[in-house]
Amino acid sequence: MSRQKQSLGFISILKDGKKTNLTRFDFKIPKKEIPLSDMLMCHFSDLGLSTAEKQSFKQEYRKELCYLKSLDSSYLESSCRALLNELSSPQLKNKSLTIKANSYGTFVCLAAIFSGEIPGHVEIKFELDECLLPLFPKSFVKDSGAAHSFPISFRYCEKSWIKPFPSLRRSPKFMSFQRTQDYENCHLKAA
Repeated sequence: MSRQKQSLGFISILKDGKKTNLTRFDFKIPKKEIPLSDMLMCHFSDLGLSTAEKQSFKQEYRKELCYLKSLDSSYLESSCRALLNELSSPQLKNKSLTIKANSYGTFVCLAAIFSGEIPGHVEIKFELDECLLPLFPKSFVKDSGAAHSFPISFRYCEKSWIKPFPSLRRSPKFMSFQRTQDYENCHLKAA
């Protein structure tokens, strides 16, 4: 009997101005039961949630965070490598691309960006939706200034469960981003 899979997001690589995917990565893991003890608030103290945020931090939100926290770093590494290999393909040389990602896909994009290995022969802008910045592993930041080379938009839809939690949108000190309008909308309100 096969286990049901939990969708963790996607990455779409599009030619700038087009709606058709050149490539799409979908991230799924076997759905697993998260023990109630792993969803206690004490396991989320490193997120720096305010008192008001803690009061409205539902169990379903903690469950989502547990899925992301429990992923093996080798899965992120292999996903990042697959994205970097795709971006290095000769078909993308001298192209202008938009990379859209959500949830776990945003982590893969950030790992690729901060690896410092994105090839210079493509022009890329990133649109990262529903990114839980405080959960991004510090060990994947190899080049802390690499994000300044790309326009990066962090977007949170109105119905997003993340939007009411400024602490979940605030980037850790070990990550530095170019200050764009989208960055300001996301981060300055959270500070």
